Amino acid sequence: MATWKTLGPLLLLLHAVFCQRTIRWCTTSEPEQRKCQAMSEAFSGASIRPSLSCVMGLTVEGCIQKLQKKEADALSMFATDIYNAMKIATFKMAASESKAGDISSYHAVAVVKKANSAINIQNLAGKKSCHTGKGRTAGWNMPLGYLIDQGYMSVMGCNIPQGVANFFNASCIPGANNVGDPASLCELCKGDGSGMHKCEMSEKEMYYSYEGAFRCLVEDAGQVAFIKHTTVIENTDGQGPTWAQSLQSADYELLCRDGTRAPVTHWNRCHLVRIPFRGIVVGNDITPSVVFNMLNEGLVRLNAHNTTDIIICIIKLDY
Repeated sequence: MATWKTLGPLLLLLHAVFCQRTIRWCTTSEPEQRKCQAMSEAFSGASIRPSLSCVMGLTVEGCIQKLQKKEADALSMFATDIYNAMKIATFKMAASESKAGDISSYHAVAVVKKANSAINIQNLAGKKSCHTGKGRTAGWNMPLGYLIDQGYMSVMGCNIPQGVANFFNASCIPGANNVGDPASLCELCKGDGSGMHKCEMSEKEMYYSYEGAFRCLVEDAGQVAFIKHTTVIENTDGQGPTWAQSLQSADYELLCRDGTRAPVTHWNRCHLVRIPFRGIVVGNDITPSVVFNMLNEGLVRLNAHNTTDIIICIIKLDY
């Protein structure tokens, strides 16, 4: 009896692994598909089981549909996507992303130059703003949601772009160039520096994404940047790209919710919103531990070959 109690869970796990010979990973973009294929090849070369195949779903919604139809087994999603998908589908969690000791979240922050001491979270109306991109989490959804919820920003008829245009004097919000979007939302954007690709949601726009929104602040295009808590540290004090090499983190501060300001290293107490990281979900017919153990084995066994970045990229694509 003692032997069975010891071996029982192991036998059940082995049964689950051998019954699930292949995990079909659903991808939501061409870059993710390529990374998935690279991970599949790396796993195959290391004889990691179950084997991994890649299924293109094009969008998160497409992958959720494939999961429900049992045409895919697993995918990686942002927490906001998981929350929305749970309203229309059923699935199980297999893993949650971890960064720097925090297994569940990162922080959306508002950053200003220390020298511009007059700005605080309560008087942003009429200022110039830098955002990572329209519809993105740390630079659009979360800070705007916070400003609206606190009553700083008003939105009529759910027209958020117009509400943003009414609130800020001018902005750079890459991607806010659709029909009906106010022109001021792209006014501060720089494009590629030659007059092309202005306000595109791509790397060709110099003020796109976390690094770009911070650069928008650094170059005085905007007075406040909405980014994630690690962005300043990653682009100051000798870190980051060429344009950032001379920057000092001490020259920038965070806007706190109580109207005060704090050094950029104090993001844990001074932030706008805490945002969950990505998670890996699996279909109801898949044993979550099988997928988790497959990825964990890949991280351990491929570490010696410096290929763990492949796994990290498929678990968390930059967004």
